[in-house]
Amino acid sequence: MVQPIYPPRARAEHVEGDVVLQLRLAKDGTVEKVKTLRGDPTLAESAEQAVAQWRYRPFLLNGKAIEAETQELVKFRLSVKKRQASASKS
Repeated sequence: MVQPIYPPRARAEHVEGDVVLQLRLAKDGTVEKVKTLRGDPTLAESAEQAVAQWRYRPFLLNGKAIEAETQELVKFRLSVKKRQASASKS
């Protein structure tokens, strides 16, 4: 699974949060389409780029693979250590 890269601008501005994505999956489990439903735009692009590379087990209906839609939650959190270090530099 490809992990999202924390955008440098978001890291510099101490932006954290969740990004909710809507995915359309092909029969073979590849991601065909990614759309951001909620989340900071600074983080959303990175989340979309990473999740677009993920692979899922195909969804089955009566034993046959089908296209499907699902949602993913991608969490962006800075470590406590980094937040404290950044706060002490001010």
